[in-house]
Amino acid sequence: MRYLNILLFACSCTLVLAVDEANFLDRLECTTETAKAACASVANSICSETATTGVFGCACDQDAGFEKNRDGTNTCVKYSGLDIECQLTASSVCEVSDSQCMDSGALDNQYRCQCKTDFIRTTLGGQEICGMIILATDVPECGLCEQNDGTCFSSDGGANKAGCKCDVSRSGPNCETVNVDVTCDTDNFVMQICYLPHDGFNFTDPNGAAMYVDQKGGEQACKGSPIDPACPDGQVGLALSLNDTERETCGTSFQPSSLENVQYENLIRVVKNQTVIGSNTDITFRCYCSFVKYTYQKFAPIGFGSSSGGETGQINIPNLQLLILDALFVPVGNGVPMRVGDTMYLQAQLVEDDVYGSMVVQSCVASSKPNLYALNAFTTSLIDTGCPADGQTVLTPENNFQVINGSPSLLRTGSITVFAIPTGNSVYLHCRLKVCLTGDETGCPQPNCTEAPTPNRQKRSAAETVFISKQLFIQDPHKDGVIEMSSSSFIIGVTIGLVSLVVFGVFIIFMIQRTRKNRKTDRSLMTLKMADPVWTTQCPQRFAQPRVQRSTVRL
Repeated sequence: MRYLNILLFACSCTLVLAVDEANFLDRLECTTETAKAACASVANSICSETATTGVFGCACDQDAGFEKNRDGTNTCVKYSGLDIECQLTASSVCEVSDSQCMDSGALDNQYRCQCKTDFIRTTLGGQEICGMIILATDVPECGLCEQNDGTCFSSDGGANKAGCKCDVSRSGPNCETVNVDVTCDTDNFVMQICYLPHDGFNFTDPNGAAMYVDQKGGEQACKGSPIDPACPDGQVGLALSLNDTERETCGTSFQPSSLENVQYENLIRVVKNQTVIGSNTDITFRCYCSFVKYTYQKFAPIGFGSSSGGETGQINIPNLQLLILDALFVPVGNGVPMRVGDTMYLQAQLVEDDVYGSMVVQSCVASSKPNLYALNAFTTSLIDTGCPADGQTVLTPENNFQVINGSPSLLRTGSITVFAIPTGNSVYLHCRLKVCLTGDETGCPQPNCTEAPTPNRQKRSAAETVFISKQLFIQDPHKDGVIEMSSSSFIIGVTIGLVSLVVFGVFIIFMIQRTRKNRKTDRSLMTLKMADPVWTTQCPQRFAQPRVQRSTVRL
């Protein structure tokens, strides 16, 4: 007798809906063919089976990225996060508050969700938000954040500080920690980068964090080292050569950032996990070294100011002074006038500057205005392409700028006679100087102005220059009430004086002769009157008493 062993299996299945239950639209069923047309009334919806077998309803097309509007309305929309593609339609919604769909500016003309104006993209509580930018003038708690180049933001409409967004080169609650430091080493001509790892970046794990030049992770010379004597302990170091023959290895670019500056720069990438490519946790920052090739100065001790040209870098500004010295080589103070005809010297010097070691004066212009290009400015060129300009006598090849004591960082003219210009009581001296790095003194050779200029010598276009001016007070005798005469005016003055003396002399002689004639008449009259007894007994009239010469009176 055989026995059959029958195994019974029970299958417990869970209905998997094609659409999440939350995406079904209210009171819109499409069980029957006629009812399916109801879904057409709501854009981007489809007819799908509900949790109840055999019952169908209208739901948002989840596969196409649409979901039921979160505001509770019976519509289907597509939500996009920050930097996610969107459309300028009612069915496209940016899900992050205070963000909107706008042109991303990319070449593909895509629209993406971005934070509105006066809002900044940041993270708060582990979620991306668009925080309202606030200032320390409105919320004092933002002071430290702003001091460390951070952006203070609010999440409650601007009433309170919610956080401080830092540049990639800084971190901390108020961006007080400097994570990236760049030094431009002119001795070795390298860009030294020192990176203090952000939280969560482990460089001790072989597969952990790594720092390298973007797109150059396979080049050992382009990778950072956790042990670099040029950086403090715990920091990752990377030295990029700036020499023309070596910088191309890591793709360090060289470009004039302006007509006066040159800049070396590169993009550095820090990855959290070397096994993950293109992670959103990667950190990238641009490093640069900027050097001044030409600088414009004024004849007075001054200071320089500059704004950063990138995310993380170093701008090397020469510590340059341009002075006016008197006849005893003593600097003339600001506002102290110099008299026309006095002796002065112009001096340019680099002060305690380890980056730049030499310079050459390219041009100098004297102007009546602080703005060289003012419409009513009187200007005259003193130096052109390093040599005394034509048509002026202030500077000559003999008293032009020269190196002093063999130091190319100190230039001085010979003696110059203080001069004036036709308008105003002040002269503004505008000079353009080229400075060279220490060790590259051959790049700033002093011109030989005693030789005839080469045919290729051309004047620089005014569009290439921007001048900073300082007022030099000139005491001009012609404008201070002091009379000075030329030889011709002196002769004219003497002639007029002599003529005046002759006329005056003639007048004096005429008056003397007239007086003598009057006296003779008086004597004759008195002789006649003395013979008249009436006159002798009569008292003289008041105010009419004659002059009497007693020697002729008879008693």
